[in-house]
Amino acid sequence: MWARWRSVWFCMLDLVIRDGLVVDGTGAAPAEMDVGIEGDRIAELGGVGPARQVLDAAGLVVAPGFVDAHTHDDMQLCRDQHNRDKLLQGVTTVVCGSCGFSAFPHRPGQVYSDLLATDGPWRSFAEYSQTLLQQGIGSNVAAFVGHNTLLRHHASGAASPSSPGMSHSREHHLVEQFHSREHQPAKQRHSRGRLSARTSQSILDGVRRAVEQGALGVSTGLIYEAGRDASTEELVELAQAAAQVGGLYSTHLRDEGDSLLPAIEEALLVGQESGAGVQISHLKAIGANNWGNIGAALDLIDRAWAQGQDVGFDVYPYTAGSGPMAQYFESGDIDSERAALVQIVRCADFPDYEGRRLVEIAQAEGVDLADVTRRVITAPRSAETICVIFEIDEDDMRSVLAHPRAMVGSDGIPQDDGVPHPRLLGTFPRVLGQYSREERLFDLPTAVQKMTSLSAVRYGLEGRGRIQPGAWADLAVFDHKTVRDTGTYEQRRRPEGIRWVIVNGEVAVTPQGISGALAGRVLHKAET
Repeated sequence: MWARWRSVWFCMLDLVIRDGLVVDGTGAAPAEMDVGIEGDRIAELGGVGPARQVLDAAGLVVAPGFVDAHTHDDMQLCRDQHNRDKLLQGVTTVVCGSCGFSAFPHRPGQVYSDLLATDGPWRSFAEYSQTLLQQGIGSNVAAFVGHNTLLRHHASGAASPSSPGMSHSREHHLVEQFHSREHQPAKQRHSRGRLSARTSQSILDGVRRAVEQGALGVSTGLIYEAGRDASTEELVELAQAAAQVGGLYSTHLRDEGDSLLPAIEEALLVGQESGAGVQISHLKAIGANNWGNIGAALDLIDRAWAQGQDVGFDVYPYTAGSGPMAQYFESGDIDSERAALVQIVRCADFPDYEGRRLVEIAQAEGVDLADVTRRVITAPRSAETICVIFEIDEDDMRSVLAHPRAMVGSDGIPQDDGVPHPRLLGTFPRVLGQYSREERLFDLPTAVQKMTSLSAVRYGLEGRGRIQPGAWADLAVFDHKTVRDTGTYEQRRRPEGIRWVIVNGEVAVTPQGISGALAGRVLHKAET
């Protein structure tokens, strides 16, 4: 006995989280135990000996740090090194480069008016990673390379009548296979024509280069310019380029409303033809006339999974979406029914509109709703205007969230001032508080699994998302009796109930707030 304790004394751990209820991320039943940390790894579980630092977690839950499966934190990591909006809700890893937009490739000195507003000294993913590591970051980050960003970076505007890299016979086969479906995806426009062979090859090379440097794969945003003009054949080539070097194909579907089902069919077809694993972003059915279709959408995905296709999806636990307003409306044909559901979040052209519904603004100014909408989306800085749209059914969202393979992603658009969508600050406490504790949509181990190991395994982030000896020491300690989101669409507020957050063995959040530690790392697929 003395020899044992003498050995422990001379090998004192760096940090012990004492007497917490450990929910390990696998879905297993919780167990009260200590978690011992040495350096950046979990060293011991159970009855752990002395340590240089001890956190008393009696009465609290100890979980793996949450993995935010879908974010737009690419540039926020540069503006706020700590990434406090995520750390303060227990998130230790963020997945960036979503919906076709990434911070790379980039031309230093240029600033783009998209939802990222990319600006920095890097060119590639490798240089972006190095920039983050040199400045220090509070959370870990993994990233996709964005299709829209690649188009902007490489496309010259030249078009050619044929697609490079795909034979005429294979293209004809693919077109026939897709058009033989009952439906076709909505908004599949081809106004720009085919990309030139040179541009297309540059884009495909850019995908492979980014994945070889550690990116998770390629993402598309098929409702946004210029990705919306991509044909199914182009998407297959894009996904194939990622798959050739071990990457995934992540997609914001071409349509999440009237043509949700054919849009999912298109994504699945892209995966089948390219050999890439498919990740469907923020799965939902928008528009009251489409509510209830989410069951059929999940059936499509389940059938593909049962047939052996690699397909996953994520969801945020709110009934409003958010994004660049100018991308959702056509100035010449304003959808007033949809405009009636819009609230302005950020608007440089009309800052007094922030936090207000378009309907309210129109009434106050005594003008038509369509006129107000048109004014906003045609203003000089309209590309920077962010809105919230209340068009998701609560029961549909619950169905997606409760699905056993559903991962949790905030999809929040960082905003340092004003009132952002509450998902930016409260997604993970909301899942724990409202949907697990209060509504009992699933139990606590399932809730934690959705926010940790499911995403870590999906993205190949080895050693993340679980509490076990040898795993990276990313942990969230919270009070399950009180944890909840408190923000609203009218007021920005921090969540409650998160006590400590540990990133790679360093305490990043204490009960008093951000600690100042910058222990985050850039993670690669199949990290070792």
